[in-house]
Amino acid sequence: MSAANVPVVITGRGMLTSLGVNARASTDAWQRGEAASRHRILDLAETRIAEAEVALLPPFNAAERLGNRRMLKFMSNAAAIGCIAAKEASAEARISERFKPERIGLYSGAGLAAANIDEVGDMIQASIDM
Repeated sequence: MSAANVPVVITGRGMLTSLGVNARASTDAWQRGEAASRHRILDLAETRIAEAEVALLPPFNAAERLGNRRMLKFMSNAAAIGCIAAKEASAEARISERFKPERIGLYSGAGLAAANIDEVGDMIQASIDM
């Protein structure tokens, strides 16, 4: 079976993106065709890529979203964002109601990864209709 024909099953969504602070806000903005707020990186001003821009995250309170302020000092920004998304997805999927705590695990990756919108469009659309 090719990757294009593999069915997608989504049990819970969690997102904190440049389009919104949670899955619903992100997917609603995506459906409306909104663009992320962006800015230039000042440290690149005198380089060949001075015009490069990065997307900005909307304001959010990581300690409030995670429920554990002390753990934040051990996390990178990417790790905190990943944990917030995982917590949101777990809540939406009702993981703690369906499984014993010792049976719940998480594998996550964060960093400089990207996907072409054509490759993930079906998955995004499937997650919006939940």
